[in-house]
Amino acid sequence: MASNDVEELISHLGRDGADGRHNAMTQLEARIPRDEKQVAAALVAHLDDENHFVRLSALALFSKMSEQALEPIINGGLNSDDFFVQRAAMDAIGRIGSEAGVPYLVKGLTSSDHYIRWQAAKGLAQFPGGDATAALTGALRDRHPLVRDRVTASLMRHGAEGKAAVEGWKPGRPRKLRRKFKPPAPKPEGDGGVVAETGVAKESGYLYYLGKDGDIWRTRMVRGTVPGGGAEKVANAGVTRVRGWLYYIDKQGNVSRTLLKRGG
Repeated sequence: MASNDVEELISHLGRDGADGRHNAMTQLEARIPRDEKQVAAALVAHLDDENHFVRLSALALFSKMSEQALEPIINGGLNSDDFFVQRAAMDAIGRIGSEAGVPYLVKGLTSSDHYIRWQAAKGLAQFPGGDATAALTGALRDRHPLVRDRVTASLMRHGAEGKAAVEGWKPGRPRKLRRKFKPPAPKPEGDGGVVAETGVAKESGYLYYLGKDGDIWRTRMVRGTVPGGGAEKVANAGVTRVRGWLYYIDKQGNVSRTLLKRGG
């Protein structure tokens, strides 16, 4: 395939019409199996293209390639003097997902540019164990909070070893990350709905709730100049709370429960 044919298709990636971009993308993808290095080299040259669609399409095409594309990406992209090109090249190496790219991703964690380190940490998420896990563990103390965040998320995909590294991490200021990526609590057993039929007749102006003793209580709500408070027990329910459930008094005056949502 002539190089000018590839260049012409790449130029079509920046067209205004979605159909034209899609057609060029399809043709380039079809030629990857037999001309992978040539297509990769041409795309690397456009990683700093002023057209947003060309840059995004290039990265999408790299995700379809194998380790054969690493050589032009490293030589023409990662070794570039332009940080923007280096960032895109590191992203491309991660998208290819080849074991041969791991050493370059590990080295990327030491870059002076925090976005390159972020991309390197993202790429290493798919290679649990060995050098990748060790490098990510060391990067938990990265000076940039966004990189630490990405490193932690990647380690959580590295099985027991990665999770242990996160759980055992003793950071200085950014302690919230350990709690943020703590494994979620298991879903509680049982079903939601009515757990005790009490049939309490609710009166207007009162808030009804399940007390710590497992019985139904109510307290007067503030209304204008009328003060609230004055908690009093109105019915015995004998409910034993189970962790993970939110208990409330439904419209029929019975004690019901629903799964407690945690986090976003």
